[in-house]
Amino acid sequence: VVVVSATSITAKTPVGTAGAKSVAVTTAGGTATKASAFTYVAAPTITTVSPASGPLAAGTAFTITGTNLTGATSVKVNGVAATSVVVVSATSITAKTPVGTAGAKSVAVTTVGGTATKASAFTYVAAPTITTVSPASGPLAAGTAFTITGTNLTGATSVKVNGVAATSVVVVSATSITAKTPVGTAGAKSVAVTTVGGTATKASAFTYVAAPTITSVSPASGTIAGGTMIQIYGTNFTGATSVKVNGVAATIVEVDTATMIIATTPAGTAGAKSVAVTAAGGTATKANAFTYVPLPTITSISPTRGPTSGGTVVTITGTNLTGATVTVDGTNIPTYSNTGTSFKITTPAYYEGYISATLTTAYGSVIRSNAFFYYSGFTSDKTSNGGYGAGAGKMKKPNDTSDGQLATSAAEETVAAAPMGVQLYLQTIITQPDADVDCVNMQSSDAPDAPVVTAATIDLDHNGEADICQLRDGDLDLNGVIDDSDMSILLEMIGVEPLHGIGDMDANGVIDSIDMGLLLLKVK
Repeated sequence: VVVVSATSITAKTPVGTAGAKSVAVTTAGGTATKASAFTYVAAPTITTVSPASGPLAAGTAFTITGTNLTGATSVKVNGVAATSVVVVSATSITAKTPVGTAGAKSVAVTTVGGTATKASAFTYVAAPTITTVSPASGPLAAGTAFTITGTNLTGATSVKVNGVAATSVVVVSATSITAKTPVGTAGAKSVAVTTVGGTATKASAFTYVAAPTITSVSPASGTIAGGTMIQIYGTNFTGATSVKVNGVAATIVEVDTATMIIATTPAGTAGAKSVAVTAAGGTATKANAFTYVPLPTITSISPTRGPTSGGTVVTITGTNLTGATVTVDGTNIPTYSNTGTSFKITTPAYYEGYISATLTTAYGSVIRSNAFFYYSGFTSDKTSNGGYGAGAGKMKKPNDTSDGQLATSAAEETVAAAPMGVQLYLQTIITQPDADVDCVNMQSSDAPDAPVVTAATIDLDHNGEADICQLRDGDLDLNGVIDDSDMSILLEMIGVEPLHGIGDMDANGVIDSIDMGLLLLKVK
């Protein structure tokens, strides 16, 4: 206590209790007391600061709750005065943060009752950044999963694509967020991430791509072996990642333009199949867009033999023969009358012997070995081993009987045909003379599905050994008629090549007794 003057005393308060208290001064003249002259004020306290974090920039509005805040004279964050301080009540103060640095900072409130400080009450958070968005494109439909990489992503409160909230947002770490796109419209769009530290926006970070469409596939068919180069026409093919035919990946895929893709078909099975193109905008599938066509097949060739001079009309039957070409020894043989299951060719001149033929269509090739036999005729100069001599290919004139060829008179013809006769021929299968013929359980090798037949033996030269077997009146292939096919089987069994054509050995247009006589002469 210091009496400064008759009108002034200085002193320091003793400990007190909260509230208005009297002050009394005593002198020789007596005691003066002034009621409620001094109010003891309790020190302030801070309970919470909300929000407890914000960006480094100044201006984040926050509220302090506590006690004894009335008359607060100062609010500081990390020792720096806050702005816009308003004492709302004894328990509440509002203010705005000053500029700060990243990290947790103290908040202090000063009143006449003292100063309350709350450590780490407010955390300054650095603003987020976006480095990449992956994938950077996807379909217009919602639901494309994407990943944002960047910095300061912890506590992200919002992810938006073109201003529309993404879904399934997961803050994986301070550097990674996953989310799914909302529905969008075609084009490049911004991606934004908001945290307490602020909002980061990356322009053109994600591009919405319209779904591809397929309008046509050309060619629309190809071989089941695969390897057909196709052009797929449509829209939005840019960046296509897959082309499939019937669910199987095509090869050598090349995105030529946004409207055309070139690809090579994989192997497939016969029939119409779907074609699918997958691009950033989704997958387009066109049903029955490409048809796999089986390879051609050959089921029969008729006739199977003809002269070396050519000119034989041959019918080839099979499957998938449309557009077929035939190549023999590197030479293309024209085809005609093509129905898809059969066509005809006319044989060119060729040397004697069997030939193989290659049949080719747009869908593949098939090779038929020993498809056709060219013969050059024969003479009767039979050798000891059952063949014919060097004179083969030259027929004697009708008046030349020097080596057993065609006789010049009816008598000679009768003699020539006598061992057997035309009628007998029509009831028999001829084999090589004395060939130890088994006429029991006999079956034509040209008709393996025909019934087994037991036939009678005939000994033409009466030497005690069977030469022929009587069977089905000459219907050697068991097809119900006697025709050129039967003559072909007969000639093959006796090892004789016809001179002009199968059966018609004198080329007069019919198979008659003259042909039989010539044939039997050869057998003899």
